[in-house]
Amino acid sequence: MREITTRAQARERGSLTYFTGEPCIHGHVAERRVDNGCCRECVLIAKQTKRSKRPGYRTRAEMDAARDAPTRRCKACGEELPATSEFFVTVRNKEKGWSGLATECRDCRNKRFGPYYEENREELIARATAQTNARRQTPEGREKERVWARDGARRRSADPKKRARKTRVQRAYNKKNPEVFMASRAKRRARLLEAEGAYTATDVRKQYAKQRGRCFWCKEEVGDDYHVDHYVPLSRGGSNWPSNIRIACSSCNLSKHDKLPEEFRAYLAEVALLAQAPAAGSIEST
Repeated sequence: MREITTRAQARERGSLTYFTGEPCIHGHVAERRVDNGCCRECVLIAKQTKRSKRPGYRTRAEMDAARDAPTRRCKACGEELPATSEFFVTVRNKEKGWSGLATECRDCRNKRFGPYYEENREELIARATAQTNARRQTPEGREKERVWARDGARRRSADPKKRARKTRVQRAYNKKNPEVFMASRAKRRARLLEAEGAYTATDVRKQYAKQRGRCFWCKEEVGDDYHVDHYVPLSRGGSNWPSNIRIACSSCNLSKHDKLPEEFRAYLAEVALLAQAPAAGSIEST
């Protein structure tokens, strides 16, 4: 039970409120403010009434309903978009301990912050770099960055123009840097198959020079059109370390598929015998 005090006693103790136990003129039995003697319930009602007269005011129930809705309308452009982090940034108030989606979509927000970013580019980059380095020190921070990267990729893929531009740029880069592209693709396959190791474009160039630009299996020159073959296939327990890669022509690599080295050598021997068979038959017939 709250202690019953007078306004004078509360002022002497330095308290901001006091409780008399008697109802105010509006019937509220609540604490009162020392500075003006007003009931706190009356003060809250007055503030709520004042807020409700502002343009665009929404009650707590309306805000909760809008927050849980599957779509959200941008207050800047008026476009209705899915209420996800792909289209709206998440804003947080650490002091009050709440977070939610912004009222502006990402495109409108970027347009509004564009001039400010250009004026304070170096300062903002330095601040963001420091925050990123601090975040990467914890497992939770690294997981958060992975989620952000995934959301960003989904957002870009949802835009046909951005998706087409990314495809053009990626294809041009892959054509210019085939070793990097093959190493990246092999790394992904190894991760999916839970294989150990990783090799780089430098490892590919070293292996190419070691084999003198010839296919490891048929010994033909491959030129610039070659594949990076896993000596022991990833699907058969091979690793993705540089020691397990070989330079092969496209024909041999595609024929080898997931065969072990011994199996593929036997396959090549069988193919060679079949290739000689017609010639031997024609000699006997003559």
